[in-house]
Amino acid sequence: MPYFEIIYETGTHSVACYDDENEAIQAVTAQHERATGGSEGGPTGHPAERVTAVLMYEEHPADYGAEQTSSGDELTKALKDQIGKDPVVSSPEVLANLRELNSPLVPGAETSQETMYKAPELKTLDLPFTQK
Repeated sequence: MPYFEIIYETGTHSVACYDDENEAIQAVTAQHERATGGSEGGPTGHPAERVTAVLMYEEHPADYGAEQTSSGDELTKALKDQIGKDPVVSSPEVLANLRELNSPLVPGAETSQETMYKAPELKTLDLPFTQK
């Protein structure tokens, strides 16, 4: 069953699971219509947000890199990039940045209108309300 990252105009993101892309398009279109009509976004009463993009994934994008492995070349390059030409570096900072290699998230993307996941998407859905 595919997963869909929904990116809103505000820069917030959510991930939903639908049976197929048609079901996703119907649900997201209804959400977008509630937002453009000034309706509530759900049972909590918060305002609905307009959708700017929907990306489709084979698996949940937060599971990307779950095996916590990297190639030796990736680690070597990342380590060299971290150390640079500095004669002294912060070991905890370097180690934290190396651990970030296996994070499923793109640093700083949680409030952008781009994907917040490193996982490769299968496709970007063609949404009827974004076509001009």
